[in-house]
Amino acid sequence: MIYKVRETVLWKIVDGEAVMVDPDKEEYCYLNRVGTKIWEMIAEKQSLEDIFKKLVEEYDAPEADVRRGLNKLIDRLLKKDLIGPVN
Repeated sequence: MIYKVRETVLWKIVDGEAVMVDPDKEEYCYLNRVGTKIWEMIAEKQSLEDIFKKLVEEYDAPEADVRRGLNKLIDRLLKKDLIGPVN
């Protein structure tokens, strides 16, 4: 699956952390450094599997934990309507 950042979402990296705002809902969202890496890969329209593989390579964590954390963040971003699937 490939996701993309919604066109109306404004975002910027500040001190290595992503700050996003949805002007339609006037909501802010902040991500830590790992979440920001994932956000940047989503913005580049990388597949979830590619994102997962890169995270496993970079971090010394069990694959199940990486998969769970990635899925949790994707669910959060979808619920906040900050990302959507690429058609």
